[in-house]
Amino acid sequence: MKKITLLFFALFSFLANAQVQVGSGTTNITTVPVSSCWGYSYTQQLYLASEINTSGNITELSFYYESGGPAANSTGWTIYLGHTTKTIFSSTTDWEPYANLTQAYTGTVTYPGAPGWMTITLDTPFNYNGSDNLVVAVDENTADYTCSVNFKGFAATNRGIYYRNDTTNPDPVTPPTGTRTSTIANIILGGIVPTNPPVCTALTTPANGAVNVFGSVVSWAGASGSPLGYLVNVGTSSGATDVLNNQDVGNVLSYDLGTLNPATTYYVTVIPYNDNGEASGCTESSFTTCDVNAVPSIENFATYVPTCWIEADNGDTTLGPATFGTSSWAADGFLNSGTTGAMKIQIDGATDNDWIISPLFSIPATGYELRYSVAATQNGGTGAPSPAWESDDSVELLVSTGTANWTVLHTYNDTNVPSFSGTSNTFDLSAYAGQNVRFAFRGIEGVDNGSANIDFFIDDFEVRLTPACPEPYALGANTITSDSANLFWTAGGSENTWNIEYGATGFTQGTGTVVNGVANPHVLNGLTPNTAYQYYVQADCGGSGASLWVGPFSFTTPCVPYSIPYFEGFEAGYTHNVTVAGCLSQASVTGAATWTANNTLTTYNRTPRTGAWNAFLQYSNEDWLFIPIDLTSGTSYTVSLYARQDGATAANSNMAISYGTSASAAGMTNVIVPATGIINGDYQQIIGSFTPAATGVYYVGIKGFMNGTPWYISLDDISIDLTPACAPPLGLAANSVTDSSAALTWTATTGNYQYVLDNNPLDPAGAGTDLAGEVYNASSLTPSTTYYFHVRTDCGAGTYSTWSTVSFTTLATPPANDDCTNAIALTPGGVYSDNPIDGTNAGATTSSQTAPTTCFGFSGRDVWYSVVVPASGSITIETGTPVGGGAGIDTVITAYTGDCTTPVQVGCDDDGATETAVGFSRLSLTAQTPGATILIRAYEYNNDTVGNFGISAYDASLSTGSFDSASFKAYPNPVKDVLNLSYSSEISSVEVYNMLGQKVITKNLNVAQGQIDMSNLTSGNYIVKVTSEGLTKTIKVVKQ
Repeated sequence: MKKITLLFFALFSFLANAQVQVGSGTTNITTVPVSSCWGYSYTQQLYLASEINTSGNITELSFYYESGGPAANSTGWTIYLGHTTKTIFSSTTDWEPYANLTQAYTGTVTYPGAPGWMTITLDTPFNYNGSDNLVVAVDENTADYTCSVNFKGFAATNRGIYYRNDTTNPDPVTPPTGTRTSTIANIILGGIVPTNPPVCTALTTPANGAVNVFGSVVSWAGASGSPLGYLVNVGTSSGATDVLNNQDVGNVLSYDLGTLNPATTYYVTVIPYNDNGEASGCTESSFTTCDVNAVPSIENFATYVPTCWIEADNGDTTLGPATFGTSSWAADGFLNSGTTGAMKIQIDGATDNDWIISPLFSIPATGYELRYSVAATQNGGTGAPSPAWESDDSVELLVSTGTANWTVLHTYNDTNVPSFSGTSNTFDLSAYAGQNVRFAFRGIEGVDNGSANIDFFIDDFEVRLTPACPEPYALGANTITSDSANLFWTAGGSENTWNIEYGATGFTQGTGTVVNGVANPHVLNGLTPNTAYQYYVQADCGGSGASLWVGPFSFTTPCVPYSIPYFEGFEAGYTHNVTVAGCLSQASVTGAATWTANNTLTTYNRTPRTGAWNAFLQYSNEDWLFIPIDLTSGTSYTVSLYARQDGATAANSNMAISYGTSASAAGMTNVIVPATGIINGDYQQIIGSFTPAATGVYYVGIKGFMNGTPWYISLDDISIDLTPACAPPLGLAANSVTDSSAALTWTATTGNYQYVLDNNPLDPAGAGTDLAGEVYNASSLTPSTTYYFHVRTDCGAGTYSTWSTVSFTTLATPPANDDCTNAIALTPGGVYSDNPIDGTNAGATTSSQTAPTTCFGFSGRDVWYSVVVPASGSITIETGTPVGGGAGIDTVITAYTGDCTTPVQVGCDDDGATETAVGFSRLSLTAQTPGATILIRAYEYNNDTVGNFGISAYDASLSTGSFDSASFKAYPNPVKDVLNLSYSSEISSVEVYNMLGQKVITKNLNVAQGQIDMSNLTSGNYIVKVTSEGLTKTIKVVKQ
């Protein structure tokens, strides 16, 4: 037997005669005693009286500083100690009150070299009573942060609480709501002397009652009460000490029991001691070792790590692994098919040494063998490794009777690389007859780290009696058509005849179709299209009998390819809200969603174009839909589809069409239509033509892309047909769309065309206007209107193609304050309601000024306002519900000093108003220069909603009076021509604004009763602002 000397325990050596250590955990923590990644922090930790196990004057505190720094910004500590009855912090506000704490230290701490104990000598010793629990509070006051300062800690559920913030320095007298933690720092309390024996500990590894235990190392938690060492009792029955009797293992937390007997239960008691004696009443734990496996035995790695197998790391073949429990071996699917059912090591780095070790097998006599499947592929793929296996990397197959003195049975390296399609290796075990042996695979990577990246697989690990007729292996299938498949395998011996059994996937062997006496390979005919099959194969060794059946190997026959003409409207053969499948296949490029059939969903533009069905793809996905189809060389085909999204920005979503010879993203080698942006509104046609070079089965791929901004793409009415003799224009696009114009372009055909521009999505019923060339510049258009541009090819002699159509929507007319230089001046009042006006982002464009650097959410379409700072130097800008009615939009505001050429951002706000449902903003500025102009940029958060909002500027210093609304009259309202105004005082001026915030009338009255002529205004809602003696009154007036 031997002691395990672990480097970790050096961290717990602390030379002092009067001290108590609580905690020996190995967890890295960054939250207590300080949170160095934040500007300021305040923490409290609870240490139990049962853990301290003594009383006396605490003169020093030590925390184990693991790593981080330099910690220059986390050095200003104030430490408080106190007695408490708390055993946990029951909530995030359950701080120990300040009145119960005593300040023991304040000053600048020094961090030692990491790792090491960080000792702080207290200014005032704390007299700990030994009966209450101890609370240790640390207030870290140095501004700014260092980050990454780590302390070692141990598990203690809800016994820590902390608050941290970059700008707010918490006050320990009234700490804010904090966050609880279940890991607190290992601590040494200097100055107090243990007066009692330590507290019992218990075995942590193996767990009490564990079975199928492989190793011989036992571990336990560090005991409370300052132990000087541990005594270990081990027996093969409860209470017995026939293995170890009060063995003093020293002050360590694990011990190697040496060679243990298989299938044996061991009973272990760990007893801590110190100068005051041994702990009493310590609990006994038990575990049972792995049994020896009888043969034959097979491990197919359905679970990983299998029972009584163990991972290990480093070491050599003489002494065995250096550590047990972890390595780089992992579960995966053999040949990267699936993710389970085999084990794998990735060979891609340098200086690795990773083991996976089997349980013991009893080899009863000669004539037994070890057999397993092995393969090496390119990482993540199914092909041969490329770049090739490197010369200083290897995988060894080892054998031993224990866990040391291993013998190499076989080595895989750059001169012996297993097949990327898988092979079977067999090894005679006659040399180990009558012995119990175990096996290991050891992956070794040398010092050179080249570019090779290899997946090395092991599966079907079997110890068995060597069969007279070895079974074949490495089954496969290729050249799979809709009704046939070429089956192949590798012979297990010298046989040349085999038997096959096949059937639909999942069939029970014995119920399938058997074909005897076949060669290798064998073509299986008469299969059903679009069907999943499996097959098994058996070697026929003649006089030596037949082998075991092996398999199954699975393959799927494709559909019978479609023929021309092809049309898919999703009207038959699909299930609502289920992936489009059948003879159409899919491949995801980004995201897990797929094209999904739809029969009832209409939200987010998912209503079908025609019929009752379509398909949709959700946001944050890019997905191919493949159509198998028979095509003829030299023949021109046209593919068309209709698609739309639910957003107005074409950059957020697009459709593309390609074709190739395999249903995969990589197989789409021929572009028919490049990625073409789509928008909301009516379905947009995506159309293109192509000519295959050879006759055969091709796959036409339709790819939809959508980022995370819109919700869905809708797809309908896919067609593939012979290109007509008079080809329609393709690649229609609407470019440079403004509020009154657009440029329409398309791909050339004959150069002569007819066009119609209207508001009807249907094809024109009659002729169009003749046009030469592939550009039409539309002008004099109406803002915010959807247009349809129809164009057809003129092939001469009265022959025309079908119409091709593209739709576009003109932009809204930009608001008057779209640019900074046209900012609308706000009249500051005493409160928000004094002088609010309405604004809108409809038609707004993105300003040339630098985007706001804070408050986020800026994506363009901003409008501008200005306000003059009052004498107080303070001004508040706030958005709210539109004066003219409506809910409003989620606004963000940013304020600037300076001018439109060189604006200087001085503040911003998002959602600062008291209202929360919509998301209005309120920005309060102070210490501004009286008389200076503040520029205000207003925009909708993320620029995904168009609408109106109210905006006002105010300061309490301007609340010198109030408008006497009771003495004010405005009539008639609604008004047809003249609006009459009367007030108890002289009305100095009147301003009228439309709902875009544009001033349409200004008139100086200087009378108590006056009139405003509104006869020239168009019908609608208007805001009338009346000013009298510096006070204003705002009303809404309806113009008939």
